[in-house]
Amino acid sequence: RIALVGCGNIAYKHLQAMAAGKPRRYEVTALCDPCESNRAKVQKQCQDLSLGDSPRLFASIQEALAADSDASLFDAVDILVPSLGILHEEVAIAAMEAGRH
Repeated sequence: RIALVGCGNIAYKHLQAMAAGKPRRYEVTALCDPCESNRAKVQKQCQDLSLGDSPRLFASIQEALAADSDASLFDAVDILVPSLGILHEEVAIAAMEAGRH
């Protein structure tokens, strides 16, 4: 069970790679992005590729982690935010501190 953090263009490449795996090992259960329209587009792609019926939508990884304190929604994160600056690092640290790698 995976949370995608960042729903920009690279998310589609990651979803295609997940969908190509046999047998299917991934279920996208959460999508995190500050842009509501990006979340909605990626949610539809998850449904189209049978990677998740209706992933829950969050504006940030912090919001997703707060809503999933018992780790029943997702086990790991796929970090798809830019690696420039500290954004990627902040997401990685938040995920690791919550035990989601």
